[in-house]
Amino acid sequence: MNSTHNNTGPLQVWKDIPVVTRCLISSIVIITTLNRLELLSTGRLVYQFNEVASHFQLWRIFTSCIILPMQAMPAMLEMYNFYSRSSQLESRRDPHDYAFYLCFCIITICATVTVLFGRAHTLILTGAFASCLTYTWSVDNANVKVMFYGLFPIWGKYFPLIQLFIAFVFGEDNFAVHLVGFLTAYLYLCLDTRTCGPIVGWLFFGENPQYGISPNGYFGAPHWIKRARRDFTSSSKGRGQKLGYRTEIKEPAQDTPSHASVNARAAARRAAVLRENVEDTVSGPRTSSTTAKQRSSSGFFPGHGQRLGA
Repeated sequence: MNSTHNNTGPLQVWKDIPVVTRCLISSIVIITTLNRLELLSTGRLVYQFNEVASHFQLWRIFTSCIILPMQAMPAMLEMYNFYSRSSQLESRRDPHDYAFYLCFCIITICATVTVLFGRAHTLILTGAFASCLTYTWSVDNANVKVMFYGLFPIWGKYFPLIQLFIAFVFGEDNFAVHLVGFLTAYLYLCLDTRTCGPIVGWLFFGENPQYGISPNGYFGAPHWIKRARRDFTSSSKGRGQKLGYRTEIKEPAQDTPSHASVNARAAARRAAVLRENVEDTVSGPRTSSTTAKQRSSSGFFPGHGQRLGA
């Protein structure tokens, strides 16, 4: 009963989340908690190129993409979207390639909004990052029917279009940020497939529905990162021992007889004495000199005993 409870407990559920997604969700929870407790102001989390370049505040590149809304329900909904999209994307990819994908998208989003809005413009890039994940997820689930926020079922490939339309109608100035996220994901897909992407394939290569989608895997983490990770993992898998203890293997000395050899010689002596007694019984007693000689050769020394106390 305890084992069943442990297998389905919160800790086990947390361990079942892919490692990169686990780090992403942990970062969102920590940043949001510190922000709500006013231990970390929002002004130090948003993206601004001047602050990043002049004061070397590199964390803004990442934190600006995971700032949740102030309202509880939109924040929970955004958190669930990050968890569901990211975990499904990572489950189909190598963790190194998925981490590389996230880094590429975040850096590309920041570089693009710097060109579009200027160096001094302050931006929250959570919408762009969420749109980036949504578009890549929609390519993986293009022909899967999903519920759009629990309201009505749609095919996965149409999910980004509806989300972009909602951002255009209700997002005010946030529409351009969402559009940057979609274009960034599309650029990554072009590099990963070495094509012009599925939109160009749909317009000009309609006879090949897989154009711009597969084969993929051409743009991922460098091989030296994966090799270094494998080498580190293999080197860390060693036989452990207690601190302060040293295990030594001692070989037996060549001139020291083992227990097996001692027992074998003792058995041989007993067998010789038994055989001698049998021969004495059959052929009669032997002379004392002959008997002494044979007993001496067998290594047996007879003694003269008497009863204790006599």
